[in-house]
Amino acid sequence: MREDTPTPDASERHLALRASLARQGHAPPLAAKTALAAFDARAPSDEAPSACLTEYTLRVDAPAHDDPARNERTLRAMSEPLFSEGILGILQDDPRSLETWMGALLGLSGRASLRTRESYARGGTHTYSTLEGALAERWTAGFSAEVFALHPVIRGARWYFDAIFLHPFDDGNARLARALLVFSIEGRVDLAPLVWLPKRPGSAEDFWRFVTVCALQSVARDRRRYHERTLR
Repeated sequence: MREDTPTPDASERHLALRASLARQGHAPPLAAKTALAAFDARAPSDEAPSACLTEYTLRVDAPAHDDPARNERTLRAMSEPLFSEGILGILQDDPRSLETWMGALLGLSGRASLRTRESYARGGTHTYSTLEGALAERWTAGFSAEVFALHPVIRGARWYFDAIFLHPFDDGNARLARALLVFSIEGRVDLAPLVWLPKRPGSAEDFWRFVTVCALQSVARDRRRYHERTLR
């Protein structure tokens, strides 16, 4: 598809969904509500979130990208201070700290800048606008106190969909989305099934399916780890 061919703006459609969820108080459908209720946010994680990202990178992402330098940068970025020192607290104080991490992820000498022009993906079927120059404002709004107060799975899903559909950087957005999700729920998830779920911009059904599967995976993992420790 030619870049001058008009396509629906994925960013605008996602923002419409985000506003709709906010007006509804993020009230999930029954399946998601049941899965979220079983999620124990107090359960301590016995595995560093970066281990989840490393496992996905080595098992799925690296084989899909025959680019050793890219894969090395991805793995190295997970040891950056933003992740090793606790991403949630740092983001709450300064959302722009992600720009430093993205610079490391992309092999830049400094911060990665938010994109300033339209971007295209999925063979040109997805267009990501700059939201008439308000991309930075819309992106950083995702790290407000209101968002941090959400259930960890809903918060992580929102960050994931924000990174995918606002497409804040010229490159690395999928890796950023995975990182934000994993750290929101402390690595208690297998990324591969989530990444492969259908995700259409503006689809509340896809959003809540993502939340439900994420919560169910986390609960199953916690139970499996509990039984593994009990049987030792």
